[in-house]
Amino acid sequence: MITSFDDYCIHQTTNPIAHAATGDRNYYDRYWFDGCDREGNFLFEIGFGIYPNRFVMDGHFSISIGGRQYSFHASRRAPVDRSQTTIGPLSIEVEQPMRRVRVRLADNDSGISCDLRFSACTAPTEEPKNLRADGVRQVMETSRFTQFGNWEGYFEIAG
Repeated sequence: MITSFDDYCIHQTTNPIAHAATGDRNYYDRYWFDGCDREGNFLFEIGFGIYPNRFVMDGHFSISIGGRQYSFHASRRAPVDRSQTTIGPLSIEVEQPMRRVRVRLADNDSGISCDLRFSACTAPTEEPKNLRADGVRQVMETSRFTQFGNWEGYFEIAG
C-alpha cells in the first residue's frame, strides 16, 4: 500500500514504506524521550511505538513528582500511513528532523495533559547496534540514537 512517505527518497527496501522490512512479529519503530528539571523536582518519560507486524500503535506519558507517579497509556490499531502519529489525545510531531519534536497530550480522563517541545542542542549520536541471541537463535536486533536537548512547554496534573 502506498502512503504519503512513499513520495520521499527514504526507502530502505524495494517495498513501499508501509511494508516492514522483516516479517518478525516483534519488529517495531519507537520514540523514547525523558526530561527533568534542573533541581530534580520532577522527571517525565514519553514512549510512542508502532509494531506494524502486530498491527498495534501505543504510547504513554508518565511523570514522577512529589513522590508520586502519574501515567497515561493509550493504544490503537496501527495506521498504514506512518505520518499518522496520534493515539487518541496523544500525538508526536517532528517539526524539524533531528532538531525539534513536539509532544502533546490533550485533556483526557487521566487528568494529565502536556504540550512539550524538545529542541536538540547536540547532533544525534548513533549507538552501537545491539544484537541479542538465545543460544544460536537471534532474538533481537536494535539500532538507535541518543541526543541531548532542552524541553519547553508545560504539563498539567489534575488541574
